Amino acid sequence: MVNNTQIYNQRIMDYSRDKTHYGEVINPSFISKRSNVACGDSLAISGIIKDGIIIEIKFTGSGCMISQAAAAMLVEKVLGKSTDFAKKITREDMQKMLDIELGFLRKQCAELPLIILHEALAGC
Repeated sequence: MVNNTQIYNQRIMDYSRDKTHYGEVINPSFISKRSNVACGDSLAISGIIKDGIIIEIKFTGSGCMISQAAAAMLVEKVLGKSTDFAKKITREDMQKMLDIELGFLRKQCAELPLIILHEALAGC
C-alpha cells in the first residue's frame, strides 16, 4: 500500500477524473443517494439489473478525490457481475481497491460508494 504522503497518487487522480461511468441511468432497477456530512461528499448510484446481473451502473455526485475515485472503481468492478457478488464486497475490499493507507475520515470517503451500493441492492 502507498503511504499517506502519497494519498493523491496518479491512479487515484485518474479514477477521480474518469467520467466513463458518471451520470444517471434512465429507468434504473436500483438507486440510492447519501451524503457524508463529516466531509461534504455526496453520491448517488443507479443501475439496471437483468437476470441477477448488473448490466448498467453509473454514479453522480461531488466530493473529494478519494470518494470520486472509489465510486469509479466500485462501479467498474461490479458492472457485468451478479448482485450477489456486489453485495459481498467489503470495506476491506474497498481499501484494497484504492491501495492506499487511509485515516479514519478518509476511510469514510472511500466507503461511501460501497454503503450506497449496498443500500441500493438491499431489496434486489
